Amino acid sequence: MRLMSPTICVLTIILLAHLAFAQHTEHARLKVQIGHNGWVWAVAESHNGRFLATGGDDKTVRLWDSEAEQELLTFRGHTASLHSVAFSRDDRQVLTSSQDGTVRLWETQTGRELWTFHEHTGFVAVAAFAPSGRYVLSGGQDKAARLVDAATGNEIRSFVGHTDAISSIAFSRDEKYVATGTEFDQTARLWDLNTGREVRRFEIGSGGILARARGVLAIGISADDQQVWTACSDGFVRVWDVQTKQQIRTIKLRRSPCHLNRLMAGSALLINSERCPVTRRAVQVLEEAQPRGCVPATRV
Repeated sequence: MRLMSPTICVLTIILLAHLAFAQHTEHARLKVQIGHNGWVWAVAESHNGRFLATGGDDKTVRLWDSEAEQELLTFRGHTASLHSVAFSRDDRQVLTSSQDGTVRLWETQTGRELWTFHEHTGFVAVAAFAPSGRYVLSGGQDKAARLVDAATGNEIRSFVGHTDAISSIAFSRDEKYVATGTEFDQTARLWDLNTGREVRRFEIGSGGILARARGVLAIGISADDQQVWTACSDGFVRVWDVQTKQQIRTIKLRRSPCHLNRLMAGSALLINSERCPVTRRAVQVLEEAQPRGCVPATRV
């Protein structure tokens, strides 16, 4: 691995591990992109595979040609570190969330900011598109998930009930439900998208000083809406039955999520319940390399 100058303490390594129909089969591709000034906290790959979007401590979003490994555009507007990035299904737009408390939508081709959502209080940890592209869901420090009209940037409703900052979100494929998880309140929750009502609560563990040991870093809903999946910081994926609210399976990850700076909902863990018990078509993991003299990143 090529190390950068000692004055720059960041390398972003993107590992795409394709696990198709076999839990123990892995094919990895490694790429390094250098351009941010500071830690890189978020990455997303476009659906057509041509582009990467990254965001970090330098408050910028950068668009890369993934084949030529060249930076194409820099999106400027956030006033604090980036927490998440995501492409729209047609790759024409990029969605970002930030420590500055905003969610922003950008035009991929030009880098133009289309709208800014200001309704969160505190940092916004995650933001994601609905499968149809009609909605955006975001969550963060104010303990609320907020549903936004993707066309206008206006809030439709909020999902309130968690007692800790929301760290993970997901839509169901049919867009009837959204799921949320946190690091510290030890729950994952399923909500009715149309009413904002809490439908199910999954108790992941006890609280107290070790609460973060089972913090939810990524969450997903099965295609038939009958299961919720949580990837936790103790290195386990837990499978929950929606009807009984009981844990029905535990899967040990090869690499514990506590060693990753983010497992991004919607891209990190893709669930396909039609191939039971588990199909992980793609697991996209963002890790940080730590050159000598750099302080290891610990934020999730």
